This record gives sequence, C-alpha cells and structure tokens, in this order.
Amino acid sequence: MNQAKALTLSSRQLITVLYYALPLVFLALALYFIPVLYHLVLMFLFSYLISHLFVPPINFLVCQNFSRNSATLTVFLFILLIATALVWAYAPATWNQVVELQEQLADGDLMELSRNYAARTENLIPFLPQGSLTARIDELYSWLFGQMTGMLANVYIVIQYLIIVPFIAFFLVRDRERLRRSAVQKIPNAFFEMFFNIYYKIDQQVGEYMRGLIIEALIVAVLSIIGLVALGVPYAIVIGLFAGLANIVPYFGPIAGAIPAVAIKFLETGEIYPTALVALVFLIIQVLDNLWLKPFVFSRGMKMHPLLVFLVVVGGGQLAGIPGMILGIPLAASFLVIFREFYWGVRNYSFVETLH
Repeated sequence: MNQAKALTLSSRQLITVLYYALPLVFLALALYFIPVLYHLVLMFLFSYLISHLFVPPINFLVCQNFSRNSATLTVFLFILLIATALVWAYAPATWNQVVELQEQLADGDLMELSRNYAARTENLIPFLPQGSLTARIDELYSWLFGQMTGMLANVYIVIQYLIIVPFIAFFLVRDRERLRRSAVQKIPNAFFEMFFNIYYKIDQQVGEYMRGLIIEALIVAVLSIIGLVALGVPYAIVIGLFAGLANIVPYFGPIAGAIPAVAIKFLETGEIYPTALVALVFLIIQVLDNLWLKPFVFSRGMKMHPLLVFLVVVGGGQLAGIPGMILGIPLAASFLVIFREFYWGVRNYSFVETLH
C-alpha cells in the first residue's frame, strides 16, 4: 500500500516537473535558434515594445464603450493614416537626400578634401605619425559607403519590419487581456501574487519607457532638423531623422547623431566657425534633452544605475549591434524586476509549506 502511494506520488511529481520543465525546454530551444531566426526574434521583441505605445489610447476608447477589437482597429487605422501621410509628404525628399549622400561618398572629392585636412593636422601636430589620420579617413569613408550601400540594398528588410512588426503588435494589443488571463490561470496559487507583481511592474516600466523614448526621439529629430535647416547644412532631413533615432541609444547615440552634421558642414565650408555652430546646436539640444525633456517624459524611469545602463548598452551592442543597444535596457530592467520580486517572494512567502 505504501509502495503504491509512493508510486502515485512519484507519478504526480513527474507530471508536475514536466509541466514546468517543458516551457523551460522550449525557451532553451528558442534561445538556441535565435541566431538562425535573428530577424524574427527582433521583430517579436520590437512588436512587444511598440505594443505598449498603443495601450493608453486603446484603453481610453474602451472606457468610451468601444469594444476592444474596434478600439484597437481604430487606433491602428489612425496611426496608419498619419504614417501614410508623412511618408507621402517626406519620403521622396528623404530618399533623394540618401541617394545624393551616397553619390557624394562615392565621389572622391569629399574624401580627397578630408585627406588633405588630415594631412595638415598631421603636419601641425609633431607627435602624430604620418599617415595615421589619413588611414583612418579611408577606413571611415569605406565604412560609411558600405553602410549607405547596405541600406539601399536591404530596403526589403526594412519593408518587412514595417509590415510584420505592426501586424504582430496589433494582435498583442488586441489580445492583451486574454493573454494575461491565460498566463495567470497557469500560475499556482503559491506564486500568484509574486507573478502578478512581476507582470505589473514590467508592464508599467516598459510602457512608460517606450512612450517616453518615442516622444524624446521625435522632439530631438524635429529640433535637429530645424537647427540644421537654419544653418544651411546639406541633407538636413536625413541627418535630423538619424539624430532622433540615434538619440534612442544612451551615451553613444547623441554623439553618433552629431558627427555626420559636423563632418559634412566642415567638409562643405572648410571653416571652424560654421562647423562650431552646428556642434553648438547639438550641444544645446542635448542640454535641453537632459535637463528638461528626459525628466519630463521619463517620470519614473527604468530604475537602473547609470553604470549598469552603460554596461548594458555596450554589451547589447557587442551581442546584437544597434538593435541590442536599443533592446538591452528594457530587457535588463525586466530581468532586474524578476530578480527583485523573486528574491523578495522567496524571503517573504512560505513556498515550501504551501506546496506541501
């Protein structure tokens, strides 16, 4: 009788282990295939992050007696109309500037001018080895030309992202409550409160972070375009949009966004004063961003130490390039929330007694 009871308990324990182990096995397989399904994984992660942008307007419409399906469809159609109008109005000019910039890089005039200024600098500074700066100029132009050529050649990948990411985000937002209820039903009662706290805090922090990030990027892009147009910098729209997108990446983004404008203005005029004005514009934008914009749009932030943010950005860049630098912060913040809540739950809940 005791052996049969022990066998029964062992079977139940085995089923319990399989119940919780199979999702972990699936996760391990997913991690194993991430390099193969790189773009699909990025699409899903970007869809999850972007879906948080649509939650407030959809919830507002639901409170106005819209069904969740009709509210989600209304918001997405409205965003689609705005995006279509912006693309129709600005895409041709932006594309022409990208093509023109690529042609300028392919032409040897800018490169030769840059090499001449580099050679002068080497002559003025005695301790610089001859040819060191000019070699770096050659490497820089090769990299820039490769990036521009790759961007033009891989337009179809960008189109895939523009189609698939909103498509996935639509269903994530529409079925948000159903997915949450389905996940909650599978959580044992002993872990319910801890799981709910983890879900709520991750959802709140990621949502606030994404909404603040988009607002910040748009404002920085608009201010950059206005400043560059006022100073007569060529390719102002392309550089301004790039500056806004680059500003998403902490620490490195603002510098990367300013370098093209400063370099192009210097190569165009060959004078320090106009180039310094362009650099001053980006400095003023960053001062406004850090002193006013960031505290305003990031009300609670990701609650991460600046050193940790720096390490996450560097590590994300080494693992997955620019997408890793963008996704690293919300992913790291989510892992921190999971760790903190799990640690608190282990110390404050009697899981062992409850499971027995």
